[in-house]
Amino acid sequence: QGNIPLLLMHNFMQMRANFPDGKTVKFWRLRYPMYLQKANNLYKMGLLICLSLMCLLDLILWCLSAGDFQGAGLFTQKCPRASGLRDVYSVLSMLTSLFYWLILGSLSGLSMRVSAYCLLCGQVIGELGLFLVSMAFLILSFASSLSALEHSSWAFSGLPRAALSLWELSLGMISSKQLHSLGDDFTLYLALSIFVTLVLIFLLSLLVAQLNQASDSRYDEMLGFARLHRCDSVVALVETISKKKWNTFQENLHLWERLEFNAGDVGIAGGLQVLEPAVNHPTASETIKRYGGTSSVEMPWPEERTGGDVDPFEELERDMLDIIRDSSRSSKRATRSHKSKTSTVISAALSQALSSVRESDPAEK
Repeated sequence: QGNIPLLLMHNFMQMRANFPDGKTVKFWRLRYPMYLQKANNLYKMGLLICLSLMCLLDLILWCLSAGDFQGAGLFTQKCPRASGLRDVYSVLSMLTSLFYWLILGSLSGLSMRVSAYCLLCGQVIGELGLFLVSMAFLILSFASSLSALEHSSWAFSGLPRAALSLWELSLGMISSKQLHSLGDDFTLYLALSIFVTLVLIFLLSLLVAQLNQASDSRYDEMLGFARLHRCDSVVALVETISKKKWNTFQENLHLWERLEFNAGDVGIAGGLQVLEPAVNHPTASETIKRYGGTSSVEMPWPEERTGGDVDPFEELERDMLDIIRDSSRSSKRATRSHKSKTSTVISAALSQALSSVRESDPAEK
C-alpha cells in the first residue's frame, strides 16, 4: 500500500494535463480523461481504487477499536466487527494482485516478438467473443429443450441447472462416472451427443480456423505496432531523465565526429558506426557518389550524369549474376525434363547480353 502516493501523483498529473485541454472521451453521459484509453493507465487507476478501498476496510484497523473480545490482540484480524468485511477485503486483495500482474505485463515491450504477440491477442479477442456467444446460444437452446424433456437425470432438470451442466460438459468438467449416472434415457444421450458435436467439434474447429486466419493476416501489422509501442515507451522514459544525464549521454556518443567509410575515407558526422564483414553485402560498384568543389550549402547540387559513366562490362557482369541467381532458383523447382530448356534460355540471354555490349563498346566499332 506504499504505492498509493505514487499512483495518486501519476493520475493527478495525467488528469491535470487532459481536462484543461479538453482531452476527454464521452461514454454514454459521462466523460473520462483520454489517458485512460491506454490499458496500462487503466490498470493503474484500478489498482489505486482497490488499494484505497483496502486501506478503508483494513481488518486490523477495524479490530483496534472493537474493544475486548475473545482473541483480542494488537494485530488481530478476527473480531466480530470485521467479520462482515472479510469477504469484501479478500475480493479486493484478489483484484489488487491481478492489477499488479497486468501492470507487470507492460514489460513485454522489451521483446518485439512478445510485444507483437500481446497486441495480436488483443486483436483476435473479438473472434473468441463470437465463439462464446455462439456457445452460450447453444447452451440456452439445449438447456431449455432438456428441461422440457421428461427424464430421470437430476443434473438436467430445470433451466438454470441444465445450463450449468451443459457448461461443465463443454469444458470437460463432467467425468465419465457422472455421465453413466444419467441412466438409459436414449433421447437424453442423443441430445447431449449432438450438443458435444456442435460445441467441441464444429465451433472449436471454427474458432481455431478464425484465429489462424486472423493471426496470419495481422501479425505483420502487430509487429509494426510493437515497434511504435517501444518508441512510445522510449520517449516516455527519456522525458523522465534529468538534463545532466542526457547531456552526459550525448557527449559519450561523439556525434560530432566524422565517420569513416573505409580506412582514411572520412565521411559525414552524426551517426554511429557498426563494422561488419565485407562478404555480408558485396557490391560490384561504388554506391557513394563524390563531387569536387566547394561544400557550401548555398551552391546548387551538381547534376548527375547518366549513360556516359556506365561501364558496359559492369552491366554484363550484373546481368550474368542475375541470370545465374534466377537459374539457381528455378533449378531447385524444375524437374529433369526442363533442364535442357533452362540451359537454352541461359545461353540465349548470355548471347543477347554479349551482343548489346559489342554494340555499346566504342572499341569494337
